[in-house]
Parts: sequence; structure tokens; C-alpha cells
Amino acid sequence: MVLSRNSANTAMALLESRDLVLRPEDPSAVGEPWRTVSKPRPRGDRETALVKMILAEANGDHGRNWAQDYEICKFVQERGLGVYLRWVNIELTPIKRLTDRYASSPASLAWSFRLIPMTPLEAFSAIQADPGAKAEAVADALTLLPQLHAALDAAAADLQARLTGGESAT
Repeated sequence: MVLSRNSANTAMALLESRDLVLRPEDPSAVGEPWRTVSKPRPRGDRETALVKMILAEANGDHGRNWAQDYEICKFVQERGLGVYLRWVNIELTPIKRLTDRYASSPASLAWSFRLIPMTPLEAFSAIQADPGAKAEAVADALTLLPQLHAALDAAAADLQARLTGGESAT
């Protein structure tokens, strides 16, 4: 699929400027930062696949290979980015797989609309709370242990510094 420059600009801007995804005031302004970039391109396979999927959805598979800014914004506002990420079949990191499966309420919105994963502690806690978690999810949670240990060690050092009146590590 060959993408039109303006449509690709808008879709990439939605991926790049995630604050605009929730409520772009002026859909035509979403892609504006990209209009001055010579040959703008997605930064990798994941973004390329997302841009193509969003544009295919927005143009209704009419074969035009472009979509109006408002169409692109409408689909992303209604569905978020998370649904497109699932559709493109790109390998996710363990924390992103866990977020996609276990995020709830605010974390779910952050993931769906801004592709912001849960914290390692939130993801690990979600697996602990699910006695029926699949083996793959448990394995993903166990990959988070080094991050969790580092975070706990840093927090313990800060608390110890507060107790002894020393300087905090952060």
C-alpha cells in the first residue's frame, strides 16, 4: 500500500503526540508538525503496521490509500491505538502483553489510547491476583523481577536514608 503524505502525516502524528489522540481540537492540525519533515516515515515495523492499519480502516478499504484527517482522528478517538496494535500482529514486550491483557480502568485507557503500559508492579500484581493466569502470562510476569527488585532496592535505600538522615538515592 502506498500511503499519501498527508494521511501518513496525520496517522504518525497521532502515534507520536499521544496527547492529541484523546481530543484533537482540530483534526487538520494533528499532522501539521510532520508537514515540514522531508519524507516522514514511521520509526519501525510496529509504527508502519499501525499507520497502514489505521489508514486502511479510515478509508474503509476503498483502495484510495489515503483518508481525511477527521476520518483518521475519528477512528483513533473511537477505538484507541491498542486495538490496532492487536490487529497488526507485532510481537509485544512482556510488559505490553500483560498490560493488553490485564489493564483496568485508568491503566486500560492509558494503554488503549496512548499505548502506555502498566508499571511492572501493577502487571506483576495483576498476575498474582489471577489464579487462572496462563503459563505465558506467568512467564511474562517473571521477566519483570529484575525491574521489580531494582525498584524495591531503590525505595528501600531512600527509606533507609530518611531514617538515618542521609541523602536520598533519587
